[in-house]
Amino acid sequence: MSHFVHVSTTVSKLGPAIPTVNLPAVITCRPDAPCAKLTEEGGGCYCLKGRWLFKNVQKSLWNNLYAYRENPKLYFEMIAHQFQFSTVARFHSSGDIIDEEYLAGMCWVARKCKNTHILAFTKKFELVNSYIEAGHRIPKNLHIIYSTWDNFIPENPYNLPMAYVKFKDESRNTHIPKKAFECPGKCEECLYCFYAKKGQDVFFKKH
Repeated sequence: MSHFVHVSTTVSKLGPAIPTVNLPAVITCRPDAPCAKLTEEGGGCYCLKGRWLFKNVQKSLWNNLYAYRENPKLYFEMIAHQFQFSTVARFHSSGDIIDEEYLAGMCWVARKCKNTHILAFTKKFELVNSYIEAGHRIPKNLHIIYSTWDNFIPENPYNLPMAYVKFKDESRNTHIPKKAFECPGKCEECLYCFYAKKGQDVFFKKH
């Protein structure tokens, strides 16, 4: 295998104690992802600007995608090896669940790392819903949160946690539940999402 999985501990919002494995944005995301478009507030997804565009960062993102495509089994074994040493970890500060085989691999990692709570935000709600409907179980320590964006609201028949974006224009925020938890901005100081249960929601100020 020519590509080794890069697990980052340098995502500033997460902090150095939270390992995360990332993939290229857009190409691994849903084709109609609303956050991939520019907005009147100066841009959509944070993964399409700033340090995410540095050559070395892009190289590691694409390297991970190639590693998965070459050998999915070894890809997830490498991730599990690094996640097992942390109490919390995350899939995809950049990128999204590629396909059902990838989701099954995430579940495998969670089962191998029973003492690690693993977070994953996704807009590919159809993929997750279909996986659960087929009778597959999401491990309790894999916390999948459906990501909304403005009027993009995932179908959520299994009552998974939901994440909302709060825009400066308050008229765009009417769908955010009053009970939703407000992200304080630093994961390592909060960890709410890493332990999120069914029916719990969170919202983030757009960044």
